[in-house]
Amino acid sequence: MAKRLGIKLLFSLFLLFFLLPERAFAEKPLLQEKSRKVILIIVNRVTPDELLFSDHIKQLAKESSIGLLNTRTASSYDSASAYLSIGAGSRASAKSFRGIALNSSEFFQDEEVFASQAYFQRTHLKAPSQGVVNLQVAPISRENLENQMQASPGLLGDILKKHGLKVAVLGNADSLSNSKISYHREVALIGMDHTGRVFLGDVSKKFWLKDKTFPGSLRTNFKVLLSESKKMLKKADVIVIETGDTSRIENLRLTLWDQVLKSEKIQAILRIGQFVTDLLSTLNQKDTLVIILSPAPSQGALQRGSNLTPIILWGGSFSKSLLISETTKRLGLVSNVDVAPTILSFLGLDPPPFLIGYPLKAQERKGFFDEFLFLYKQIAFTEELRVPLLKGYIALVIITLILSTLLTIFPTPFFFSRISQLVILWILTFPLTFLLVTLFPTNSVWLFIFLILVISFLISCLAFLLKRKVIGPVTYISLLTSLALSIDIILGSPLMQKAIFGYSSTIGARYYGLGNEYMGALVGSSIVGSLGIFHLRGIKLSLAKRLIILLFPFLAILVGYPGFGANVGGTITVVATYFLTYLFLAGGGMKKRYFFYFILSLLVALFLLLVTSIIFMPSHVSKTTLLVKYQGSKVLLNLIYRKLAMNLKLLRWTAWSYILLTVIIIFPILMIRPVGLLEKVTSSYPLLIAGFKGIAFGSIVAFLFNDSGVIAAATMVIFAIVSLIYILLDERWKTLKGGET
Repeated sequence: MAKRLGIKLLFSLFLLFFLLPERAFAEKPLLQEKSRKVILIIVNRVTPDELLFSDHIKQLAKESSIGLLNTRTASSYDSASAYLSIGAGSRASAKSFRGIALNSSEFFQDEEVFASQAYFQRTHLKAPSQGVVNLQVAPISRENLENQMQASPGLLGDILKKHGLKVAVLGNADSLSNSKISYHREVALIGMDHTGRVFLGDVSKKFWLKDKTFPGSLRTNFKVLLSESKKMLKKADVIVIETGDTSRIENLRLTLWDQVLKSEKIQAILRIGQFVTDLLSTLNQKDTLVIILSPAPSQGALQRGSNLTPIILWGGSFSKSLLISETTKRLGLVSNVDVAPTILSFLGLDPPPFLIGYPLKAQERKGFFDEFLFLYKQIAFTEELRVPLLKGYIALVIITLILSTLLTIFPTPFFFSRISQLVILWILTFPLTFLLVTLFPTNSVWLFIFLILVISFLISCLAFLLKRKVIGPVTYISLLTSLALSIDIILGSPLMQKAIFGYSSTIGARYYGLGNEYMGALVGSSIVGSLGIFHLRGIKLSLAKRLIILLFPFLAILVGYPGFGANVGGTITVVATYFLTYLFLAGGGMKKRYFFYFILSLLVALFLLLVTSIIFMPSHVSKTTLLVKYQGSKVLLNLIYRKLAMNLKLLRWTAWSYILLTVIIIFPILMIRPVGLLEKVTSSYPLLIAGFKGIAFGSIVAFLFNDSGVIAAATMVIFAIVSLIYILLDERWKTLKGGET
């Protein structure tokens, strides 16, 4: 009967994937808005507060839709990769690009031929007579074929061309080097098609004028840029305009005094603000969408740990609001992969299902502008503190584990054992503390650290004072942690999004739901807390394993339900960890029927996750499904490869791996020294020991099935190993007190 149920489930999954897409995946009819135009204005490598130096732009922002743009690419945060990612509608890489995009009629000085001739030599394709050619399209294409992100350079240009819409690019960010032009024509990477051609446009030297007082000796001639932009409005449907000067200044950052850098950047932004005002005064707001953005972050922002840049949308329905998209599901925060779908959607074209981004939407909010500024400062503050605080926490965990292990091996006074137990409890409170401290917003580093210390101290002391039995404190802290995380997930993760222990908005691996740091903490704390309370209540082993099975679906929903974030690797981890814990509670034997029930449970969980993602609410799961549908199984293979590559990279470089290494070293020691102590604890606390084993083996699953699995594994294991050492310290002291050796 059970086998037939499994076969039916697999058959249903097959039908969902191949038949339901006719309804859920199919592209809608393309309703092209011929009268509409999109203007993309590039102000590269500026922060939100820098862009607002211009009163013109500040006033525009207060009348428009604004947000923070995550600029993550498939490689580094170089400008070329950032521009290409916008044009590809996916995270792309353009490290091989050297800025060499030219008007077809321009002379290519390196090879002493016209650009049209050089382009034909390299591609055997005809250059557009009034357009621009990218002479490095071949290496860029190869670079992205070899990249596991599998981005398609020029995808936006291809889609627009397919539907008869014309794209144009204007301007450049050139500079002079030894009286020779240093090309910076990255703007072509946004508007080109997959062949590297933009059929309308001008990126020539007519857009700059020589200025010996300006860094690099060239700056943008905004009079010419404005004039050419107005002319191009009559020819093109989508115009990408490079303002240039902020890029020129950032390219020479290392050669400038800080005050010179700031002063020149302010002056450049003021000129850009005037240009934007003059251009917008000629436009029809109803039928024109103007997007002002910075594709790449400034070097100064990157040094502070932030890759977020400003984005402003003016025109259409975008006014006095914050931006949001299905990519981030976070008000005021969007991604660079959302720009291409937004352009297509405004023009009446349905974005293809295989684009990983979503069209931007405007959500009206009273005081939206102040909320935008607060969000930027809040994220910047969190990112600046994230690395040092987490490294400090990891170091504290490792030191405490080592010293506590030594205290269990060698006879020590009762006082030291108690102090060690208090420190262990203190460590166990930090995942919860990092969550709760976000309830007290502050931009003061010292106040933030003070609040962390106070909250963690109060929780650990309260747990210690309330203890009824030895395991009381670790049980209460674990239960409180899992309860707080569960409530936060149900409410939409408002605390997790701001927490030091949560996912990073700048890294952009996840924007909403449950990240791997807290996923590991949730799984570990829920098992330790539930089994601990079972022990305190005197619940028998036979009943405990049934209760664990009842708890499992609740955790699986919290982790896997798309409305809460759809953490696929986390869903697999929950199913595996709770199943393994059940097995250890049942005696540890892996019977065939148990294995079948495990596979069946996993399939049911993933099946429900897939159905809800596709039919009811978009998520990264549904996007991955669409990619598999339209691009084949290579998408899954690339996904698996990226996850493994990321885990191997993190295993080598992240400090979290040192926690796993420490546990691997100290656990065998605890098994043999002192002799018989672990065996005694096992007989006294069979429920908890079964849970510790389940967490240990479940952490291996977490490592294998999550793209930052080493972090999830480490945060899971902390709850098991710290709780175990806490109990061992107590039992060791009792043994010494009783005169045993």
